Amino acid sequence: MPNTSHFHVICTLSLSSSMLLAASLQLFTASPNAWSTEACGSDQIQAIATEFRKIRTVAGHFNGADWHPEVDAYDGRKHQLMQVLAERAPEEGLGGECLALLLGEPDELTRVDTPTGASMLSQIEWENIGSTSGEELLTYDWRGRHDRLVFLIRDARTLAAGWLLSYE
Repeated sequence: MPNTSHFHVICTLSLSSSMLLAASLQLFTASPNAWSTEACGSDQIQAIATEFRKIRTVAGHFNGADWHPEVDAYDGRKHQLMQVLAERAPEEGLGGECLALLLGEPDELTRVDTPTGASMLSQIEWENIGSTSGEELLTYDWRGRHDRLVFLIRDARTLAAGWLLSYE
């Protein structure tokens, strides 16, 4: 007589492996942002973000290095890229997770309901604002901490973008 307990164990393991594989595939398709930036924004914003990530690593005058017009100057390439991002992220409704995937981790993440967040909200020059009742502020430095681009996020969506400028 065949050993049915052996057969039962093999079938159980096979079913468990199949269920694990199915769950992994479901997780992958349910949250593609965890694996790539392809689900985050249009081709244009992805191209701008790729260029921004590269230029973001160049240290300029406001980071203790020499003056680099492409990163330090008003309307330099870094500033131009950030202006496009400020316009397009709210238009495309990108969330904080997508912004972090596309642009890299923010230089600062601040909850709106904190004293720091409330202070920042009152100082930001908004490009496109309908409401300041967001949840988080994702901040990306333009010229060190002197001049910065801030994204207002609520319900995993960018509501607005604006500039926190020092006017030095």
